[in-house]
Amino acid sequence: MTSDSHVPGTDEGPNGVHSSADKSELPVLVGIGASAGGLEALEHFFDHMPTDTGLSFVVIQHLSPDFKSLMNELLARHTQMKIYRAEDGMAIEPNCIYLITPKIMLSVENRKLVVTEQSQGLNLPIDAFFSSLAAQQDYRSVAVVLSGTGSDGSRGVVDIRDAGGVVAIQAAESAGFDGMPRSALRTGAAHIVAPAWELPQEILRAVENSDAEPDTDISVRETEAISHPMDVIVRLFLERYDIDFSQYRDCTIQRRIERRMQLVRKHSLGDYIELLHEDESELEQLYRDLLVEVTQFFRDLQAFKRLEQDVIPDLVRRAIAERDDIRVWVAGCATGEEAYSIAMLIDKQVRESEAPVSIKVFATDVHQNSLEAASTGVFQADSIQHLPEPLRKRYFTQHGSLFRISSELRKLVIFAPHNLISDPPFTRLDFISCRNVLIYLKPEMQRRVLSLFHFGLRVGGYLLLGSCESLGDLAREFNVVDQHWRVFKKLRNVRLGGIAPSTMRAPLSSTLLPPVQPTLAPTRRFSRENRNPLFDSLIHRLVPPSVVVNEQLEILYTFGDAGKYFVQPEGRSTLEVLRMVHGDLRMALSAALHRANREDTRVALQGIRSADGNTLLTVTVDPIKQQSEPVMLVTIKEEPDPRPTAAEAAEQFGAVEEGRARIVDLERELEFKTESLQTTVEELESSNEELQSTNEELVASNEELQSTNEELHSVNEELYTVNAEHQRKIDELTVLTADMDNLIRSTEIATIFLDRQLQIRRFTPAITQAFNIIEQDIGRSIEQFAYHFEGPGWIDEVKAVIESGISVQTELHSQDGSTTYLKQVSPFRTLEGEIDGVVITFTDVTAVTRAADLEKRGEHLERVNHDLQDFEYAVSKDMKAPMRHLRKVVAELSEQQGNSDATERMRDSVADLDRMFSELLKFSRVNTQGEAKILVSLDEIVDKVVDGFQATILAKNATIDASPLPKLVADPEQLMMVVWHLVDNALKYADAPPKLEISAVEGDSDWVMAFRDYGIGIEPEHLEEIFVMFRRLDRRQDVSGQGSGLAFCRRIAERHQAKIWAEANDDVGTTFYLRWPKHDSA
Repeated sequence: MTSDSHVPGTDEGPNGVHSSADKSELPVLVGIGASAGGLEALEHFFDHMPTDTGLSFVVIQHLSPDFKSLMNELLARHTQMKIYRAEDGMAIEPNCIYLITPKIMLSVENRKLVVTEQSQGLNLPIDAFFSSLAAQQDYRSVAVVLSGTGSDGSRGVVDIRDAGGVVAIQAAESAGFDGMPRSALRTGAAHIVAPAWELPQEILRAVENSDAEPDTDISVRETEAISHPMDVIVRLFLERYDIDFSQYRDCTIQRRIERRMQLVRKHSLGDYIELLHEDESELEQLYRDLLVEVTQFFRDLQAFKRLEQDVIPDLVRRAIAERDDIRVWVAGCATGEEAYSIAMLIDKQVRESEAPVSIKVFATDVHQNSLEAASTGVFQADSIQHLPEPLRKRYFTQHGSLFRISSELRKLVIFAPHNLISDPPFTRLDFISCRNVLIYLKPEMQRRVLSLFHFGLRVGGYLLLGSCESLGDLAREFNVVDQHWRVFKKLRNVRLGGIAPSTMRAPLSSTLLPPVQPTLAPTRRFSRENRNPLFDSLIHRLVPPSVVVNEQLEILYTFGDAGKYFVQPEGRSTLEVLRMVHGDLRMALSAALHRANREDTRVALQGIRSADGNTLLTVTVDPIKQQSEPVMLVTIKEEPDPRPTAAEAAEQFGAVEEGRARIVDLERELEFKTESLQTTVEELESSNEELQSTNEELVASNEELQSTNEELHSVNEELYTVNAEHQRKIDELTVLTADMDNLIRSTEIATIFLDRQLQIRRFTPAITQAFNIIEQDIGRSIEQFAYHFEGPGWIDEVKAVIESGISVQTELHSQDGSTTYLKQVSPFRTLEGEIDGVVITFTDVTAVTRAADLEKRGEHLERVNHDLQDFEYAVSKDMKAPMRHLRKVVAELSEQQGNSDATERMRDSVADLDRMFSELLKFSRVNTQGEAKILVSLDEIVDKVVDGFQATILAKNATIDASPLPKLVADPEQLMMVVWHLVDNALKYADAPPKLEISAVEGDSDWVMAFRDYGIGIEPEHLEEIFVMFRRLDRRQDVSGQGSGLAFCRRIAERHQAKIWAEANDDVGTTFYLRWPKHDSA
């Protein structure tokens, strides 16, 4: 029931004000705050809230001022409680729901609602109502925070808690938007945390336990007593490890807890919870048990072979073609064996391809200690005993009894803490492995995690699950690569349900031992793509050892045998030329480079002793100008002759003189740098003052933006609420439209909808019986189409219905006369009752018409048959008196004239005629004077008939054989008459000693009896004639009879809904068949 303005009665004191002397008599008032995603949560809440609790409910939402809320209609489908829209002064009654309306703030005073308008700034309607609720209701108040973004409600729940009321918060994991629940949870005011569908029972339990005014200082243990013991353990893990086990399967958690209880010899769950509070190591042990860390290298070897044969080659080929890296995520990696196994396979195939493909394997888990163990890359010997020997040699080094992952492989794997339940996924992934993790989660969380995997994968990316895990209803989004080992391939990018926004940290906000990525100064590379091989060979043979360096003194290119003098130092690799030479050569090269760079001229230094001290060297530095950046060519030659040639006049290198000159240069350079630094400092001080001023302005702007952001959040929540309501209506309309479409497609009644201009709106497929129209004809006038029925004035009839609004029915026929239609023209009315067209239906009533005709004919035949029976009866009865008179006349005539041939023939004829009328009278009485039908044994009837014919049977040496016969529902006398006539005929019409065989065959609903004789037989063309009254074939003149016996048999059979017929035997004689129903249907 819903209402927009109903004000229920109140139980008030004088002047409508409640007495505050005893607030314990006040009914409990429940305030419910919800925003984005709150509609679904409210539906779950009221689905599970009984209607007769005595509680009152006020729902506070963030509503858009520009749209009408449909919340009352939507909630009415989920509760039988009365629902009202809040109005100022409305009294609050038990077992009722009150909804806030747009653009108002609600509060409560003396059990009445107080309505005020919202201000122009930031409004927090949930906080405002909770605060007034706490002030008015004290501990008889309940605050419920459901799905929503922002922090509205987090201040009000503190007031409720301080007043002694109950604070219930929807579990963040079950909320569509978890901003409001998490903000409320951070206050520490929550007494109950549960999914929306569990909150009602928890609230009722808490209210029942708070009849006496409670202490406002609720301890942790008292709070835990409100919740289920299992929830207490889940909360301990949430507080200690930031892991929410509420999404794990209850049976899994219970089994692990029971196992730990047995090990520590605790017999009750309460005692074990006490131990968890006191013993940190036991909590850690239970934590490890719940994570179920079972892993090894290449676990399920066949699954890894499938990856090696089909999946990884495809990843490598695609990475080479797209010039991209390979990104892999191993979720739930434990101590890293599976992550390293996958990294080995990928690295092996990348090496074989000889392509420069980068590999990144993200290995994540929620257990920090496991991640730390995995990141060290050290394993026991038994851990790698199943590894193939080539992989063991390639990727492991042995240190005593331990084996260490090679540094090259270690750099490919990045270990990081990550929670599948709460953290966002990695993206742009080529492969995800998550084996034997989903089986421990609840179904709804499994779907959410799978949706996150789908989101993180690229199109064509692969997903590997455990052998007992499945994709559920997301299977349509993946192609099956291997069903047995659960290898799937993503088909497309599509947004899936179940991924709700939340306050998630970045996937790699914390990593363990990440590989160092060196950064190099931007340089211009020299290309060798277009170089001639001969040219390279000549350079190597003729050019002395040389290098090209940039302004940062980094090597860009080398010529000749440069490796003879330029050697990488130990440790981290470098391109700095001065770090790659040593001794006098380093000092000379440093001096030459600085002079050449400063003076922009060629510098050559001689007499430099090599590192081995056996050779003197000449170092030449030539500056080279380029458009992109200046470079310098460094050439090193050995001195074959201590005297320099004229072409290569060079200074003799003196270490002392050059050192002194270098010191002077450095002192001058230092002085210049000091002056420049002082100037820079002064400029920075000035800039700092400007930045401080700018920062103050930015802080002020940031505060304004935060306020604006809060307002935008509120508006966004309002729009989301309106959108959710509209979406729900759209879903209902979609279902309704689908129902209508299916109804139209499935109905066999030809129906067409026309507007006021007689244009086609819609029609059912059966309308093609009446008109030649197709789907594309919608919108065209019906007057343009031919029709298949008689009735030229039907268009005028349709127009008359539009004008009058009165329906019209007409019976008409198709043009070929084969079909009869009942045409009905009804006005099409809008919701406002206006006539906006017509609905025309053509109902095929041909079968009904024919049935009516048949019924009339049947009634006529029944009357004729009745009249015929009356006639037979009347004739046979009325002729009795004339026959008696005729017999008397014949007798008198015989006395007068004596017995002569004429009088004898006359007497015989009168006797025959008398017998005929007697038979006719009996025939007419078969249906009217028969006995009641009962269950009769046909065996007994046959026996009686045969006993009656014993004299004839003995005289003619006849044989009658009867197999077991059934019991039939029949008039015993009439059934005996049928058998008597059939036996009599068999005995009369036979040349040799008569023989009769009687048998019966059972059908589904009847019995078929056969009376086979071996007499003179009947020609096939006379088989029906013998059942006509008084019709004899006269084949045996010596046999007396009237020809009425078989007619009697047929009449009796018809009375019993049975059937009798005759068939000529192939050899001699005739078989009479009698089909008799098993049950009487009369």
